[in-house]
Amino acid sequence: FRRRSGFRKVIDESDTDRLYSNDIALYFEESDSSQTYVKIKKEASGRTRLVAKANAQEIQYNFNQVGNNLSFDGYFLLDAKEPYRNQDVRVTMYVPIGQILYIDESTRSFLGWIDTTNDMYRRDLPEHYFKMTENGLECLDCPEDDFSSDNEEDETDGVKVNVDENGLEIKINDNGEKAEIKVDENGLRIN
Repeated sequence: FRRRSGFRKVIDESDTDRLYSNDIALYFEESDSSQTYVKIKKEASGRTRLVAKANAQEIQYNFNQVGNNLSFDGYFLLDAKEPYRNQDVRVTMYVPIGQILYIDESTRSFLGWIDTTNDMYRRDLPEHYFKMTENGLECLDCPEDDFSSDNEEDETDGVKVNVDENGLEIKINDNGEKAEIKVDENGLRIN
C-alpha cells in the first residue's frame, strides 16, 4: 500500500475550498504515567519562527475517542488560501507499560518508526494485538515462525536492506557486531 503525500484541492461538506494532505505519521511510545494519552504535533515552515508557528496552527486535524477506541484521521485540511509550507502532522500515542492495544489496518499507510520487541516492519504491524513493554511493543498474536526466520538471519553475518514508501532500513551484522540505520522523513538514525 503506497501513500502519496502532498496537497490536493477538495471541497468540504459546507462547499468550502480546502487543501487536503495525508502527510501524517503515527507513533507509539512508552507513557511516563499510568494513563494513555495522545500528543498531536503540527509542523510547518515559515520565514520566521512565529510565521512557521502560525502556519502550523492553520492545520485542521482531528481524532475521535469512543469508549476505548481511538480513531485517527489519515489526513488534515487547510484553508485553500493558505500557502504550502511543508505542513505535516505527527501523532504520538503514549501507552503505559502492560497496556494492550490493537493496531487497525487503516493505520498502515501512516505508521512511523515504531520499536517492537521482535523487530517487525511497519507494514506488518496492522491487524495485531500488542502489549507495551520497556523495549517497545510486543506482538501478542503473531505466529512465532514469522520471527524465528528473521532472528536466524540476524545471527548470521551480512546486510539486510528494506526499502519501502516509508523510508530505508539497513541492518548490519559483522561477526556479532550489529548496527542499524534508518532513514525516513524525520532524518537519519544510527543505532
